[in-house]
Amino acid sequence: NNGFKNSYEESKYESEVILRKTNLPWTIFRPSIVVGNSKNYSCQGEMRMIYGYVLGVYTALIANFRSEENFIKVWKNNTYPDVNIRLKGDYKVKKNFVCIDDVIGMITDIIKKKTIHKTFHLTSNHIIGENISQAFNKGFRVNGINYFKNYIPNMTKIELRAHRLISAFDDYCLKDDPDWDTTNTDKSLHNHKKAGMSKELFSNLIESFIEKEIIDNYLGKK
Repeated sequence: NNGFKNSYEESKYESEVILRKTNLPWTIFRPSIVVGNSKNYSCQGEMRMIYGYVLGVYTALIANFRSEENFIKVWKNNTYPDVNIRLKGDYKVKKNFVCIDDVIGMITDIIKKKTIHKTFHLTSNHIIGENISQAFNKGFRVNGINYFKNYIPNMTKIELRAHRLISAFDDYCLKDDPDWDTTNTDKSLHNHKKAGMSKELFSNLIESFIEKEIIDNYLGKK
């Protein structure tokens, strides 16, 4: 195993190797998993990364309700029905999400110092898989979206559909994010506070995405 979860990660590494061999005045910024704005929770049009995962779960989830319209009626009633969907994941896995406004703020702060030939990790504190599962249940207003670390027996048609849609995320759901060395970042930040993440903030980001990009978008098309 080369240590990369996919070719995307490997290509970023290879790009850095090439860059470091040049005489260019390079500076490398490595954000962790970028999510929406920490102030207004907007995803700002982003539909990949964690939001692509949310959409995949949603596409499978609505089969439980037979249609989007039925799902939205239940969602608006706020009754939290049981859906019993088992997904690949680990409740104890450590993930690192950083808000886009924190990424911008940290980069802006660092480049003012005209620091070159250094690498900066733009990260926050970890949250765990249990927090992610809780955020999904709260955001979709259901109970029973659960993580299973090992083999899932006798999967339902809905579970099989979910796994087809989000299988590309399996490694991220099962493997810890690294404990990044943020020494360079911490030393170079001046005006911008160090980025932070909490289970409450993450839950608000997911809930906002579901409401604004899924529910409101559907209702706006009617």
